[in-house]
Amino acid sequence: KTEKEAVSLFSGDFSLKKPLIIIGSGSNILFIRDFDGTIITSDIKGIRVSEKSENSVVVSAGSGIVWDDLVAWCVNKGFTGIENLSLIPGKTGAAPVQNIGAYGVEAKDFIIKVKAVSTFDGTVRYFTKNECEFAYRDSVFKKYEKNKYLVTRVWFRLSTRGEFRLNYGALSEEVLKLGQPTAEKVRAAVIKIRSEKLPDPSVLGNAGSFFKNPVIKENLADELVLKFPGMVQYP
Repeated sequence: KTEKEAVSLFSGDFSLKKPLIIIGSGSNILFIRDFDGTIITSDIKGIRVSEKSENSVVVSAGSGIVWDDLVAWCVNKGFTGIENLSLIPGKTGAAPVQNIGAYGVEAKDFIIKVKAVSTFDGTVRYFTKNECEFAYRDSVFKKYEKNKYLVTRVWFRLSTRGEFRLNYGALSEEVLKLGQPTAEKVRAAVIKIRSEKLPDPSVLGNAGSFFKNPVIKENLADELVLKFPGMVQYP
């Protein structure tokens, strides 16, 4: 429930049965047998505004905050940027691990730093955005730092000027149906689209939408566009 508990846990104050597995809300995990080890999940709460300027604001959130609760909180405050990521299941601590993304937006676009506790000795470390090595649905936490840290808090820099990313076709169309874009309307449009595509996992357990777009060389992308005009692509 607290970072202090995490430090105490990993610094050896308690005996832990190995192996360890860290999960968020478990929405992307299916256990097919008993797990003979220790399962750890964060319940660290707290959403705070740590910095505010004329055009932006820095918001930090505990890793145990349900991700969509954070999005709703920011939208209600008029802080824009992550509304495109509405209704993504899981907790805030998983956002930098997976570099979650949807409708033309990724978590890395707004994360400025991540605080984590070492699972080896309980030391606290801050990861800068560069140190997180964000990539498409990837980060340092999925590579050579995998299972080595428990994320405890994440900082996001958001806009206070009402800037929206509506270059994703289906989203743009849905928002325009609602009128002049606002954070609330973008969030409502995203929720509508996602709800139509997938059952609510809290009502009917499901594997969600899982895929990764292929990453190819730019020259091959150019060749494909010539063969298939209108092909959707992102640099």
